[in-house]
Amino acid sequence: AEYMGHAGGRGKGGGVKLARSIDEVRKIAGEILGMQLITHQTDAAGQKVRRLLIEDGADIKKEYYVSAVTDRATQKVAFMASSEGGMDIEEVAHSTPEKIIKVFVDPLVG
Repeated sequence: AEYMGHAGGRGKGGGVKLARSIDEVRKIAGEILGMQLITHQTDAAGQKVRRLLIEDGADIKKEYYVSAVTDRATQKVAFMASSEGGMDIEEVAHSTPEKIIKVFVDPLVG
């Protein structure tokens, strides 16, 4: 079960859980629905979880991090990628920033 709201850090905030049976899905969904999810991208009150995304598990061999965000300073779209996965991307940015590739694209030019 995973809360898919507008809050990064869902996994660390308790919004992503692994269930190995239908009964576990029901139990975990009951715990997540209605909870206040507090992450580094929410305010202190967090956001109330009102819906969930439930998917089959996958055999993940390697995780990557990819994002596209607006860089307000340059008014461009910053595409970022790393082979270091996404759960601790802030730590990767702090300790080994060379492992994050950034490409800036002007949305008017491409």
